[in-house]
Amino acid sequence: MKWYQLATMAFLLVLLSCTEEDPLKHTSCTEQLSVEGDADLEDSLCTSEQCISYLSIWKALFMEKNGLTEAYMDTHIEITRSTIKSWAKGMSFRVGYRYTLDWATVESWDSFIVQITADDSSFQQLELPRNTFLTAAEVRIATENRAFSSSLSELGTATELAYASREGAFQDLLEASGVTTLCELGLQLDRNTGTLLLRALATYEGEENACIYGELDLLSGEKNIKDMPCVIN
Repeated sequence: MKWYQLATMAFLLVLLSCTEEDPLKHTSCTEQLSVEGDADLEDSLCTSEQCISYLSIWKALFMEKNGLTEAYMDTHIEITRSTIKSWAKGMSFRVGYRYTLDWATVESWDSFIVQITADDSSFQQLELPRNTFLTAAEVRIATENRAFSSSLSELGTATELAYASREGAFQDLLEASGVTTLCELGLQLDRNTGTLLLRALATYEGEENACIYGELDLLSGEKNIKDMPCVIN
């Protein structure tokens, strides 16, 4: 009988140990990753005739691509910076803007070619003229084909986030990560999908060059959590 009781107790202990939640892995803050941005874009609006014209073209194409109304633009988008920059392929217009949705505010930017160097032979199939300023229709062709690094951001028409506060969103990401600490990297607009991301990173304690990275989609609540090297040589 005593043997039977001991065997039963042992079985229960094994069962309890199997159902017990895994302990949180210990982590600490690490150096922050750079947040997507445009270091070459000056913190001002350019005022030349070309700049004003291309800002108007950008706004029209941006609204058309994303199905935005004037009211949505006025409520959620603030244009903060613009410039025309020369580079090896010609000249590009760059615009920075601030996007606000509920409590989340992010900085983002777009860029497209406005004049192509006369002797450049890239993207000949698009039949874009050389050595002259492009029209709105030609800019549309360039952005749709991502010619000369031209692109317009995706942006949805959401009117609210899935989380009532930044703190609540961060806590949800931390709980899903299975670690003791995450270090917030900030908010970011994913220019390819139009979603807003809360990003975080931490270093595993007692492990060499081992980090955990997490992203939280503030619109859907979807999480992307993965282990990664802290430094890639």
